[in-house]
Amino acid sequence: MSREIDALVAEKVMGLPKPEQSVINGRWIHHIIEEIYPGSGKYKENKDKMQALKNYSTDIAAAWEVAEKARESFTSSEWKQFCTELCNDWRVLCGGAPKYIVQAALKAKGIEVGE
Repeated sequence: MSREIDALVAEKVMGLPKPEQSVINGRWIHHIIEEIYPGSGKYKENKDKMQALKNYSTDIAAAWEVAEKARESFTSSEWKQFCTELCNDWRVLCGGAPKYIVQAALKAKGIEVGE
């Protein structure tokens, strides 16, 4: 289930193209987003380039990227809910922090995921 959660995080929180599971090797991938012209601030999905989906729900460095993205791009109400979820969940401090960070981010976006 964790790779499906990682795919949801990539799409709904990180703003990446919807990841898919490769039929060739079973790895989860997504297309790369590139700036159309340097400095233009406009981006497009490059369907010729792909990269592996990060392990947001199990890797603390990737989960921290989720927290940073939340801080930068969530609305004030989404940010408040994200912070409330993390502060009210003592399991974050007891290990498994990446899982609970991504669950809080998805819940702030209105997406409930199970344990």
